[in-house]
Amino acid sequence: MEFKWSIDLGQLIVSSGILLVAIIIWFVKREINLFSTRLDKHDIIILQLVGDVQKLIGMNISWDGRADRRK
Repeated sequence: MEFKWSIDLGQLIVSSGILLVAIIIWFVKREINLFSTRLDKHDIIILQLVGDVQKLIGMNISWDGRADRRK
């Protein structure tokens, strides 16, 4: 039994195209994951700020939530 290996130019083009698409998809997936972790960090910061504002509002008992209106 004898094996003969032959590779066409078309096979090389298709395989390199598939490899490039896979690399691009990997980078896009990584960027989406990094973006979601950044969004999570921003959510935590915003929730902490809201909590701090609520503490400040709670400390000032005379504030009733209505802004002073000029006439």
